[in-house]
Amino acid sequence: MDVFIQLDKLSRGLDRLIYRLVELSPQSVAESIDFDSLQACYLDDGAMGSLRFSERGQDKGDRKLGKKVAELEFMDADGIPVSAVLFLDEAGHLFELDIFKADFSPLITIPSVLDISS
Repeated sequence: MDVFIQLDKLSRGLDRLIYRLVELSPQSVAESIDFDSLQACYLDDGAMGSLRFSERGQDKGDRKLGKKVAELEFMDADGIPVSAVLFLDEAGHLFELDIFKADFSPLITIPSVLDISS
């Protein structure tokens, strides 16, 4: 069973990364997100930091991946490139943050400044 936590309980700057990706999303996406009720759970991705989202009270059952709404790339502390992609589900709700580190190693840190590099 997935354990969902509030965004302010996330570690390693993930909350900052989520907010930056939402800023890069279309305005309609950004305006539809209720951050006060948004929860996340870590996905089993080798400690790269990927998350699944849900709003309090939302059925977590049969949601399916919809479309990509924002993406950025950054370098981890060890110099390995990292890609972060924000997805909606088919109903248009925030669904997943996919973090992929090029060498599949665990994410060390998220930079304090997240500029668009892709």
